[in-house]
Amino acid sequence: MTLLAALSLGAAGCTGEAPSPARDNGGAPPAPAPASSSQPVAGVEDAVAAYRAMWKDLEAAGRTADPNAPQLGDHAAGGALRLLKYGLAKDRQDGVIAKGEVILSPQVESATPAAAPKQVKIVDCSDGSHWLVYKHDGALENDVPGGHHETKATVQHFGTEWKVVDLTMGEVGSC
Repeated sequence: MTLLAALSLGAAGCTGEAPSPARDNGGAPPAPAPASSSQPVAGVEDAVAAYRAMWKDLEAAGRTADPNAPQLGDHAAGGALRLLKYGLAKDRQDGVIAKGEVILSPQVESATPAAAPKQVKIVDCSDGSHWLVYKHDGALENDVPGGHHETKATVQHFGTEWKVVDLTMGEVGSC
């Protein structure tokens, strides 16, 4: 079983809900979203960068199938971190490692609050076809290429840093 497959299978039981910001507006209707502009809202780019960095951290840990790799907590927390560790532990148990890279194309689905986001939801069609699974002797585990997975992530702002707190992945071919 590949790491992406383990993440897809584990997603249902290992995701975590990100804490939601307070929504007490005194019963008033929600404020309208600001008019869109060509300038990205401050923080959104940092959230997307944290999402990309989480994948780089996972790729590095996947080369040794190390669920305790210290870099995993640099850009992931909560349910997302548990899911990454689960997938790596499964690979270690199966005697395989992952090499290569996942090709990402993240899109921001929402950013809340709109004016100064503290939480960003990202949708992606992550492509694992260049992130292959090998046995410890260096041979490919099988001839089955990876594929495209619908991926959803919630990235949360913690003080001065952004971390992915929730991560779900669909099966190969889900996007």
